[in-house]
Amino acid sequence: MFSSIAAPLTDSLKGKARKGPITWTKECEEAFDKLKNCLCNYPVLYSPDYQKPFIVETDASDQGMGVVLSQLADNETEEHPIIYLSKKFTSVEKRYSESLIESRYKTKGDLKKKKRKSKDALPKD
Repeated sequence: MFSSIAAPLTDSLKGKARKGPITWTKECEEAFDKLKNCLCNYPVLYSPDYQKPFIVETDASDQGMGVVLSQLADNETEEHPIIYLSKKFTSVEKRYSESLIESRYKTKGDLKKKKRKSKDALPKD
């Protein structure tokens, strides 16, 4: 999940680091290399087919959470990603229990808003 992988990079930009030079650590280098690899090797996003059912997969860690919205391809065996969403947790959210995190983001409109914005950006047929 992007937010968990990128955590060392985003953490290096907090507080005093924002006003001065960034300290590039081994963790930053590993995160950068992993993100670069993901961007170069993950599948291309597809446009949704509103006649087919959607598949929603969620995952959370102690750093953040991610969602993949996908659909089955015409051959019905391969999933095609439509959108990836991720969120890095705030210091307060990091203290939430797993069940609270799951219920909050399944019922709140946070991720729905992002999906709607992405859907609205698609060309109309």
